[in-house]
Amino acid sequence: VRIGVIGCGGRARGHLRALVGIPEADVAALTDINRDRIRWHKEKLPAVSAAEEFEDHREMLKSADLDAVVICTPHTLHYTHAMDALRAGVHALIEKPMVCTAGQAREVAAEAERRGLVALVGYQRRYHPIYRYMRQVIASGGLGEVQFVSAMQGQNWLGHVRGKWRTDPALSGGGQIMDSGSHL
Repeated sequence: VRIGVIGCGGRARGHLRALVGIPEADVAALTDINRDRIRWHKEKLPAVSAAEEFEDHREMLKSADLDAVVICTPHTLHYTHAMDALRAGVHALIEKPMVCTAGQAREVAAEAERRGLVALVGYQRRYHPIYRYMRQVIASGGLGEVQFVSAMQGQNWLGHVRGKWRTDPALSGGGQIMDSGSHL
């Protein structure tokens, strides 16, 4: 599977580490508006050193022969990147949050279905056994009808992102609730 990565910032690091460990995966292209981020990944992960480099995701989608992309860009860019990928005929793994509005989510889902492609959101907990078990118990009615759910997220979110794109509403789409809070 030939994969392109759109956005080579911090979150791409985890995806790339995982991808190079999958024999069937070939990281064929890396896209970022900052070429230094691409070079950093190529230095740290020699397995991606042959990947083509692009500053524009549309050029990558047009020029590279890809099966799928991983989208690791600021939240407000996910919609455009996902729709462009799907329209180019490639599957898309979209980092959370999928997009910034319910309408955009419906459009991405409809486009993927129309083209017979996969658009998957990067919520890793969906695949952890405890979460799958909890979902199964709830869906089976084993707890009765769920009336209320309470959740708390404790983290020093602002301490980790202060001064970065995650605090800019034009890029983040909504601060902590749209970012880490979206897991809840």
